[in-house]
Amino acid sequence: MIRINKTDYFMGAFLNTIVKYSKERAINFKTSENTKIVEFTTQAGDFKIYIKYSTSLEEVEMKIGYEARLKTSCKFLFFDSEYNYLKDSFYSSDKINLLGLVFTNDRLTKTHIALISLEDAMDCLREKTRSGLRRISIYRLSGEPYFYCYGVGFKDYEHIRSPVDFTNLLGLDFYDRPYEQLRLL
Repeated sequence: MIRINKTDYFMGAFLNTIVKYSKERAINFKTSENTKIVEFTTQAGDFKIYIKYSTSLEEVEMKIGYEARLKTSCKFLFFDSEYNYLKDSFYSSDKINLLGLVFTNDRLTKTHIALISLEDAMDCLREKTRSGLRRISIYRLSGEPYFYCYGVGFKDYEHIRSPVDFTNLLGLDFYDRPYEQLRLL
């Protein structure tokens, strides 16, 4: 039996969404040697996306007013080498540069994807944690149309919004179906 590498799983989850909802058949994919970068073209433009994954998805039921809502959250840690690469080498002037945050639970049964611009990602990563790492935290309350991303030292109101349904951002067509977050069958 072949074991699937976690990185390949997350790249596959991301690429599956692109292929599944693409309006055009001619999409060009190019992955880097470390399988974290994907470049492709849709009718919305040329994209370059650095994909970061995490298996630290947490779900907690919260009481807000009289209503119980599920809070989904995750933290993405970045080493200096990743930060420096994003800061100094990743940007392509002829492409739309994004950071793809793919996160799941440790059993890989619930997967979510959030996209933020490279500029917003660098804002989130400008400060380090006490342990010397950089971090992007992300959360969403059930029923909300956005994920909220923030970095170390951000104030409550400084979060960056990322639509749960990112297909419009990438120029993808979901054929009048509601967007389905990925899940293992």
